[in-house]
Amino acid sequence: MTYTPEPARNPLALVSFVLGVVAVLLGWVFSLVQAVLISSTGVAAIQLLAGANSLIAATLSVAAIATGVVALVGPRVRKPLAAAGVALGGAVLFNVIAGALTGLIYSLI
Repeated sequence: MTYTPEPARNPLALVSFVLGVVAVLLGWVFSLVQAVLISSTGVAAIQLLAGANSLIAATLSVAAIATGVVALVGPRVRKPLAAAGVALGGAVLFNVIAGALTGLIYSLI
């Protein structure tokens, strides 16, 4: 029986996963805040918050993807958290781009 050492821990994978989760949670918090703003303020406040949310979410998702990819190419390290971080970051980035394109289409109509 041969001993195979356990793969080393991967801090970049954990960072990627945490960034991806924070980006997703930020979207949920934005949805709740948006509901409150709709009932109490005008459209300008909602647009400002939406722009800030998109910028922060895009930054977090790109960081999650970048750190996840770097963690995935490392040798002999645990990779599930890195893959999850890349997937979460990719999903959030896709939603930010889809939201921006939707807004562009609405402005053109």
